[in-house]
Amino acid sequence: MYNVQVTARWKGKDRIVIEGSAHLPGPGTADYWVCQDGQVTASLVKATQPTFKNGKISAESKLVESPAGPLFDPNAHFEVVLSILGQPVQVPYFTIRVPVEGKPG
Repeated sequence: MYNVQVTARWKGKDRIVIEGSAHLPGPGTADYWVCQDGQVTASLVKATQPTFKNGKISAESKLVESPAGPLFDPNAHFEVVLSILGQPVQVPYFTIRVPVEGKPG
């Protein structure tokens, strides 16, 4: 299919790094959300704009104080919901869930 390989892991106590690759039939853009115990969290926001270039996926989230949503729990289960959208029409090639490896700290 698209031979997708993606990992998400904690980097320190306040960052999640997302890296991987996918072989698609054309160009695309990356987008993602971080979930804490199955709910999208506003506590982990994009530190950099996610990229999909030359088959490589790269993104990073940072921890911020959030007035809405579930409070950040370092012991929660975290996962990234990643979508690669085709260009120029933003229709997803795929959307996957990637568990975040490790714990913050």
